[in-house]
Amino acid sequence: MDTLKKRFDTHNNDCIPIINLFLNENKCIFINANKNIQDVWSDIQYVFTNM
Repeated sequence: MDTLKKRFDTHNNDCIPIINLFLNENKCIFINANKNIQDVWSDIQYVFTNM
């Protein structure tokens, strides 16, 4: 359980601030990964094609 807590703490302390920085600069793109893999891949290709 300590390892899991440490991983969550690391994520919250190290990753979330970076994600928030990019969000505030409108440099994040969200892709719905709950679709089938072909649709997700199509969305990813669209993003990179239109950058």
